[in-house]
Amino acid sequence: QLIALLLPLIAEQALSVTIGLADTLMVSSVGEAAVSGVSLVDSFNTLMIQIMSALATGGAVVTSQYIGRQEPKDAKNAAAQILFILSSFSLLVAAVVVAGRHAILRGIFGSIDVDVMRYAETYFLLSALSYPFIGLYAVLIYGFKMGVMGAALASLVSRAIACVAVLYLLQRPACPLRVDGLQALAPKARLIQQILRVGIPAGIEN
Repeated sequence: QLIALLLPLIAEQALSVTIGLADTLMVSSVGEAAVSGVSLVDSFNTLMIQIMSALATGGAVVTSQYIGRQEPKDAKNAAAQILFILSSFSLLVAAVVVAGRHAILRGIFGSIDVDVMRYAETYFLLSALSYPFIGLYAVLIYGFKMGVMGAALASLVSRAIACVAVLYLLQRPACPLRVDGLQALAPKARLIQQILRVGIPAGIEN
């Protein structure tokens, strides 16, 4: 039972990290500045993925408790609150990055070469657009000669496809965590506190 639970979690974490690694490997032909720019941004992306995973873990704990207590209505409500928290957080972070990516990169990494900064900003912009969404690499980078933008765009598309697939599975009639309409996404203070009580410490630890 533990193996059945842990293997998907390990695979999910490995694939999350592999996206950034693949981007770095694929842009190596573009030059050292491109590799440096992508590597700088990828460290920030990894942090964001870890924080969002921790928040999702908090929600998973709460929904699991409700399912175990045979309280399907509360389990559905908790699932809706997870969607509300993560979509709000990811949209906020994406907006901050889109508006202030230059200042963020300067603030974290200090003085950066002009070429590295240009590549980093391009990759950071498109990576940020993939936050709300969490095989195309070679086609976009080599086939269309898009370089760093191709790597970031491929990550954006892959995360968007994954997001749509997960939401589709969540909304199947048989799913116990199905969200029954937009009204379920309205914030509920009690459930949000329960989720954040687990998610925030896990995020800080990550």
